[in-house]
Amino acid sequence: MSVWFGHQSISKQIFFCINISLAVILACSFVHLNMCRKNLVPNTVTYNTLIDGLGKSKRFSRPLELFIEMHDKGQPSSIFIYNFLIDALCKNRQLDKALVLFS
Repeated sequence: MSVWFGHQSISKQIFFCINISLAVILACSFVHLNMCRKNLVPNTVTYNTLIDGLGKSKRFSRPLELFIEMHDKGQPSSIFIYNFLIDALCKNRQLDKALVLFS
């Protein structure tokens, strides 16, 4: 199998990655919205998934909002959520916020 690295191939890869990111954002938002409409409280595992998905999609204000909501609804956080948030904060050059979460 040959791999072609021409302009057309790279632009298709970028387009594909952008579409995947948008799909993740839409899927996470859809799940959360539907749960709220049905008065369902997401559990820690659901919050893990939502925060991780949104954090990886470079839309970082939303994962922090979900983290605050999670605590407001009395859901315990996990080491995974802290790991997702700290990782995303560091990748977005928000080291001061990452240090606050870490301490």
